[in-house]
Amino acid sequence: MLWHPDPVVRRLQWARAVRSIAQGIAVVDVSLYLAALHWSAVAIGSVLAGAAIVGGAMIAAVGPLSDRWGRRPFLLVYDALAVAGALALATSRATAPVAAAILITGFGRGQNGSAGPFTPAEQAWLAHRLPSGERGVVFSQNNALAFLGMGLGALLGGLPHWWSQALPGAARFAPVFGLVALLSSLVWIILWKTPEDRGRQNRAPAPPTLVQRENHDLARLAVVNLFNGLAQGFTGPLIAYWFATRYHATTAAVGAALAGSFFATAGAAWLAGQLSRSQGAVRVVVWLQAISAALVLLLPWMPSLTSAAALNILRVALGRGGQGARAAVSASLTRDTRRGFALSVNSLAFRVSSAAGPPMAGWLWEAGWAAGPFAATALLQGMAVILYWQWFRHRDVRPAASAYAAGDTP
Repeated sequence: MLWHPDPVVRRLQWARAVRSIAQGIAVVDVSLYLAALHWSAVAIGSVLAGAAIVGGAMIAAVGPLSDRWGRRPFLLVYDALAVAGALALATSRATAPVAAAILITGFGRGQNGSAGPFTPAEQAWLAHRLPSGERGVVFSQNNALAFLGMGLGALLGGLPHWWSQALPGAARFAPVFGLVALLSSLVWIILWKTPEDRGRQNRAPAPPTLVQRENHDLARLAVVNLFNGLAQGFTGPLIAYWFATRYHATTAAVGAALAGSFFATAGAAWLAGQLSRSQGAVRVVVWLQAISAALVLLLPWMPSLTSAAALNILRVALGRGGQGARAAVSASLTRDTRRGFALSVNSLAFRVSSAAGPPMAGWLWEAGWAAGPFAATALLQGMAVILYWQWFRHRDVRPAASAYAAGDTP
């Protein structure tokens, strides 16, 4: 069962599911829209990299502030910005407003239904409602819902192909960006009606040994996420552009290819949640990402769009299917009073490092080295897997386990 019985958790799941539909549209159409505006591959990669940098700056502040002020206000701000950004994309072709919309919202980066730079607040709110032992399963179920939404959104992202005769060029993208604005408005309404009861928090000073252990784990996780972010940045944001240029795929074909990967990832995320009950979240993450890292090496050698899309579906499903389990481990490394800060540290490490990938990938593709970004992804992801297993195999999260951190309450 994907929907949680707790009403607040269920509303957060609904918000993420609807938000992910909007982001699925954006991941297909943003880079293609910029290409229709005659942006170069380097320019497209650079603005997506800039979105990671801007998001990283916001992440650094959001997590610690949400520990004190609550999680809900920050999510409301993000989804209000998403509405404004989508309207800017729908109504403007000028460089400044289009770039600003992408930089602020992160549209086109494939955020899997998360609240962009406000994700630490979202995950901390969800973790606060769950005992530690349930997080591996529920976070994975939440991830499955997000990828189902991303898949539906990717299919909707292919719609501009069907009215391109009536709305030629860049104009064909305006209706789908209008739909993104509508969906983002619905998310805002869901969150506005969701109460946040933070309960009584124990802010008494923690023993120095506990703080030291938390900081040590967070530093290690930040290193892992640096490698993960670099790996994701080389292929994720520009994969729609690569399909279109490498195989001359239509918008509809690109949307279908990405939708297949999102639907498959939803299944992998649900499976990861079930496996984490018996195998533990860390072991599940390691196996899924290791296989995905091996598969990405084969992607640039696929002879047709069909074979490339099929392989991409499998490698994305395995690589991202464990994200919920990984988030559950991250959320359990500190007490609730530091959880927003902890999630900010890890999100910041991922986003800042992922900013380097898109412009470098664009440069490599324009230079004619099509396999370069994929080789870099495989190497970096493989290093992340090794370090994650080495450092966190004893920090696992299972339903039968007691809370890891002192003061960790549902």
